[in-house]
Amino acid sequence: MRYPAIIRIEQRYLKSLRGHCWNRIPILVLNCLLFCSLLSFGNHSLEEHDGLQISQIDITSDGPISRISLEDLSKLIMLREGEVFTTSKARATISLLHQTGLFFDVQIATRTNAAGGVTVQLKLIRLHLVGKVSFRGKLGVKKQVLRRELALREEEAFTSQGLEETIRRLNELYPRHGFYEAVIQTSSEVDFTRARVNVTFAIAAGRRAQIRALTIDVQGPFSQGELLTKIKSRRSGDYSGIQLEEDISSLQSFLALKGFLRAEIERAQKIDYDEATNSVALELMVRPGDPAEVVFQGV
Repeated sequence: MRYPAIIRIEQRYLKSLRGHCWNRIPILVLNCLLFCSLLSFGNHSLEEHDGLQISQIDITSDGPISRISLEDLSKLIMLREGEVFTTSKARATISLLHQTGLFFDVQIATRTNAAGGVTVQLKLIRLHLVGKVSFRGKLGVKKQVLRRELALREEEAFTSQGLEETIRRLNELYPRHGFYEAVIQTSSEVDFTRARVNVTFAIAAGRRAQIRALTIDVQGPFSQGELLTKIKSRRSGDYSGIQLEEDISSLQSFLALKGFLRAEIERAQKIDYDEATNSVALELMVRPGDPAEVVFQGV
């Protein structure tokens, strides 16, 4: 069987990714770079060459293509040397190749040659999977907690959206744990042979914020001092939004034992954080409501 062309491996599209590092949110990641590298690949409409005879088909790839044989790959290419070029066959080829799930992008461009025929250029950009995801640096929180925020799963398709979503989640996670000064950097390393992207998050959690003020606005038969003894958050102590949530649960349990089953406990929607002193001011509003009345009847 005669194949339409010899596949040539081109790795220059990926080399510039080695060692890249972005502060906080990455500006450019693998998917975007690969797509943008092909924007100038052909600056005319394919329809201009409809009806011309195909004299040559040139296929290039960004790396070794695995999980499909050359023969099976050839069957998906509807264009053949010596046959007439049509845009519909080009689109069908792109569709069939995408359906394999092996390619992130498929690009076709054409140009005329001296003999009046057309040369077809087919560029295949493999779909890269997520390889190893690792964390390093002074994390401040356990790795298990960080991994729960990952939008990137190992052995699933690597996407820029997944990386950006992970960065967003981590940037929200650290302030909840009291680390408002946290700096998150990402770097990626491409394994060309296995089509994998290994991602590393370098994190400097920094100092945990201090509680500069803590007040409880309470109505009912309880004093602020009494309720403060029921929680672990303390003025001048380390702040943690997770601990504050546990404190609210503790107050709910305390009030329930006192008969206030419908107590409402709220905190400010936005934490009052002062960047200059790396500190927060906290306020809880406690509305115990009416105590529940328990009535026993019968023997």
